[in-house]
Amino acid sequence: MRRVWPSHLVSVSLAHLLAACGSQATPPVQLPGPSIRITSHADGQVIHGSRDVTIHGTLEGTDLVAVSVIANGVTIAATLVGTTFDSAGFSAPVTLLPGSNTIEAVFSAAGGGARSGPLHLVFPFVTLSTFQAAALVIGQVDFASAYQTPPQAVTASTLNYTYGAVATDPSGRLFVPDSNNNRVLVFDAFPTGNGASADHVLGQVGFTTKFPGSGAAGLDMPNAVRVAGGKLFIADWNQGRVLIFNSVPAVSGAAADVVLGWSDFATPRMGCSASMLHGAGGLVVADGKLLVADGGNNRVLIWSTIPTVSGTPADLVLGQKNADHCAWNDETGTGSDGAGPTARTLAVPTDVWSDGQRIIVSDQGNSRVLVWNSFPTSNLAPADLVLGQPDFTTHSGPRSRSQLTTPSAIASNGNQVAVADVSDNRVLVWNTFPTASFAAADLVLGQGDFSHAAPNDADQDGIEDAAPAATTLRMPMGVTFLDGLLVVTDSHNFRYLVYRSR
Repeated sequence: MRRVWPSHLVSVSLAHLLAACGSQATPPVQLPGPSIRITSHADGQVIHGSRDVTIHGTLEGTDLVAVSVIANGVTIAATLVGTTFDSAGFSAPVTLLPGSNTIEAVFSAAGGGARSGPLHLVFPFVTLSTFQAAALVIGQVDFASAYQTPPQAVTASTLNYTYGAVATDPSGRLFVPDSNNNRVLVFDAFPTGNGASADHVLGQVGFTTKFPGSGAAGLDMPNAVRVAGGKLFIADWNQGRVLIFNSVPAVSGAAADVVLGWSDFATPRMGCSASMLHGAGGLVVADGKLLVADGGNNRVLIWSTIPTVSGTPADLVLGQKNADHCAWNDETGTGSDGAGPTARTLAVPTDVWSDGQRIIVSDQGNSRVLVWNSFPTSNLAPADLVLGQPDFTTHSGPRSRSQLTTPSAIASNGNQVAVADVSDNRVLVWNTFPTASFAAADLVLGQGDFSHAAPNDADQDGIEDAAPAATTLRMPMGVTFLDGLLVVTDSHNFRYLVYRSR
């Protein structure tokens, strides 16, 4: 017996789902007699790639009358092409909209019906448009407040140049680097209004000091923050090190537990080896691995497990033959600067992203972004794709929707890619993960089209305006995808801009 049923899918936010259903998997709800179970996906599974998925499951019962699927509270109606069922099981195609989705399967029988427990699937996606206005600003009281020279007073709500990625933790706290104030601001909840004040600070003992510090509790131009596995990671650029907190701090001035790049917290050093860094740029934690963009050494270092001991050497290096070579575009591994880029080399990489399989690196000195489709297993492994340039050996060209000038930062949610193109005062966004080199971006933030490049140019006349706006950027130096949001580090406007899904 086979029947056909249709579908209508409504998107809801992850926060709504968690509030309504809880974050834990819900066991199947079974009435006496018949039973039904979804077996094709795990609860909380993140979907990357196509939004079209097929739900499979098992059925037990007699005299089956119908099978339907409930998606986000809406029952898939009775003529969905492709849905089948018999006494052994069922199959139903579903198209996920941006956001998170709850799916349940239901069947009815002459002797009574049964339904599965809710299955939460997540399709990360932020719906954006070219020249979109930000919805929220952090670091300024409003969107028109100008950057200041000399900088404004150091308080719990002000910033002095910002670099790198922000981060959130499972409790909803937000961590933002305040680079020239040598600190990371911590908000106990994501701000809901402009100019919000932080609740805690790392790198300083209070909100009114900004001096560079070292040791386990000091910072000197923090560049990026990540939270993963219950730990906090901070890239401390000027001191060539990464700080690891074994638990996410809840108080100001907390001390880190592990330092990478230095042998211990008391011995500053920079250099070219598997255990040293020369500037710690963007970093990412994925699938139990730590990746750090070591810009001054023209490479990305990879630790195959999260270090628990200070000074632990990296296991793998991208952009170099081995960890003792650090020259610019050194394809031959001689230790000397190369004539130009290749698929294997790097020049001042400033940021890195990974999901544990794919890797993206912003290769700023070569005006490009490199993509590895599978996780490398050897040093100097070649990239599979290049964005921003037509091939692996070109490193210049006019700005366009497919050409980059100075990519300073990258981010992805697994489905989209965003690149901060700092000198063109814009952020390019690809709405699908690129599968070919020189792929064209789908939209741009900070500019009205792909040819304009002036900073803070709200009227798009090619000249910088007297003040910034909700639509403009001035040297963006970071991008971060969060749940339903894109956060842009608007460095020279002393602020972070938060773009909400439209």
